[in-house]
Amino acid sequence: MMAEIVRERIVVKWPDQVVEQHRQAIFTGAFQRVRLIADASSTPIERIATTAGNREYYSHYYNGQCLKWVVAMNPCGHLEHVSRMYGGANSDTDIMLAENYPELLDPPHVLLYDKGAPG
Repeated sequence: MMAEIVRERIVVKWPDQVVEQHRQAIFTGAFQRVRLIADASSTPIERIATTAGNREYYSHYYNGQCLKWVVAMNPCGHLEHVSRMYGGANSDTDIMLAENYPELLDPPHVLLYDKGAPG
């Protein structure tokens, strides 16, 4: 079951009208174009028995094996995207590019993300 969950992702595209109608007040003015707010998360896992598995899942940041994924919400607080899970060796940028985050947005909307996001 876990292997099936790891391979899947969740994408829910809320209509722009719903997002605009329920947009939180903080996302007006300078943040009016923000359509998604995303961040990476991770969880530790047990040590992998193989060398290749250790390389793929080892995170220098967390100093151990972990799974990483990215979650994105819209300015209303509705969940829009949960990426597949990746090994800890993948950077936030790697995950966002593999999940085609730039393609989730229609112009002129933008993605609000921390410093690890692709430029």
